[in-house]
Amino acid sequence: MSIYTIQGQDVEFDPFDVEAYERYESQLEQMRKIKEEIPTGSAAAGMRFLCHAVMDFFDDVAGEGTAQHLFGERTNLKDCFDAFYAFTEAVSGEIKGYTETTSLPIDAALAGNRAQRRAAERKK
Repeated sequence: MSIYTIQGQDVEFDPFDVEAYERYESQLEQMRKIKEEIPTGSAAAGMRFLCHAVMDFFDDVAGEGTAQHLFGERTNLKDCFDAFYAFTEAVSGEIKGYTETTSLPIDAALAGNRAQRRAAERKK
C-alpha cells in the first residue's frame, strides 16, 4: 500500500494490487471519455460536472469518502484537477520507478513467454 499526499491529505492506494489497478484503469478510461458528456449551457454546470467526475474517480479508486477527505464541501475545479493530475502522475511515477529498478519490467511480464512473443511477432 502506498500513501500519496494530495491536497495536503494522505490517500492510500496500491498500484500493484491487481483489483485496485483495474479500478484505476477503468476510472482513467471514464475520465478520458468525460469530454463528451459535459453539459452545455452554463459554465458553472460544466465545472460542477467535471468536479463531480473527479470526486467519483477518487471514491472509486481509493475508497468511498476519499473525495470528502480531499475536498470537504468545496467544489473547486482547480483543486479537483490539481488533485487528479497530482495523483495520476504520482501513481505513474511509482510504477515507472519500480519497472526501472527491477530486472523484469512489468511490460515484459505482461508480454507473455518467449514463444508467445515470437508467435505474435511472426503475425505482424
